[in-house]
Amino acid sequence: MRIIERYLLRELLFPIFFCLYVLVLLFLISDLFDNLYEIINNKTPLIMIIQYYLNLLPFAAVQTISWATFLGTVYLFSSFARHGELIAMKACGLRITNIIMPFLYLGLIIGVVTVLINDRVVPATFAQSEKIKRDYIDQ
Repeated sequence: MRIIERYLLRELLFPIFFCLYVLVLLFLISDLFDNLYEIINNKTPLIMIIQYYLNLLPFAAVQTISWATFLGTVYLFSSFARHGELIAMKACGLRITNIIMPFLYLGLIIGVVTVLINDRVVPATFAQSEKIKRDYIDQ
């Protein structure tokens, strides 16, 4: 892997993780506000609320990773354009296909990992969170 490819991937990973963090947090906060009335009325124990949201975390991550990747990529390319880095890379003789190839590989890896998590992890954790919601939150 060349230095430019490592640089591009490193610059892309931070915006993706930041966007994923923010989107998952928004997802969980909106779910908390949706269930807040039932949580307060049923006096749900704090440990069950924490366990519910920890089990809901993989589902939220799988639902928002595509948007996080899109927003991170748009942010990165706008940042590159603002600082003239794309023009500098083209001036050094890099073709546009060489510039975007690491992003395509990363997108493929994120897609495969998302499918695996959605197939292996999400069904069990989502079922557990629905059970906690049914037994403790909704009653």
